[in-house]
Amino acid sequence: MRNADTVEVYWRSKSGGWLAGVMTRTDTRSTMSVVRMPFETGDTDANVTLETVVFRPPGPGPFPALVFNHGSTGEGNNLAVRKYTAIEPAVARFFTERGWLVAFPQRRGRGNSDGEYREGLTTDGSGYSRDPQTSLAASTMP
Repeated sequence: MRNADTVEVYWRSKSGGWLAGVMTRTDTRSTMSVVRMPFETGDTDANVTLETVVFRPPGPGPFPALVFNHGSTGEGNNLAVRKYTAIEPAVARFFTERGWLVAFPQRRGRGNSDGEYREGLTTDGSGYSRDPQTSLAASTMP
């Protein structure tokens, strides 16, 4: 178990290969939706929208809101991780059970967000740059 709400499962198939899965319990009273948020970049990525997963508690609202931003992609060299939509169901459940709306925005080029993924990568895109100027420029990029 990862925590009280998430269980990792590993099993061997009849063919002998290993299979894995993750089961997560979410608050059944809250609703989950995906919205597209417009994002002004000021550069060549015109008309970019960011994928935002929103968990809403029951009731008419208004609700206090928590915006939960995901972390990085490790070394930045695994392209598959960049397309992963990062949410934390246990965090969403904890707050929606207490009447909070929880939003998980995905940065430009992450998950299903539009635009180019540019977070301080090396010029060949093979991973994060160790050059301070490149990394700092990415942190201030729109």
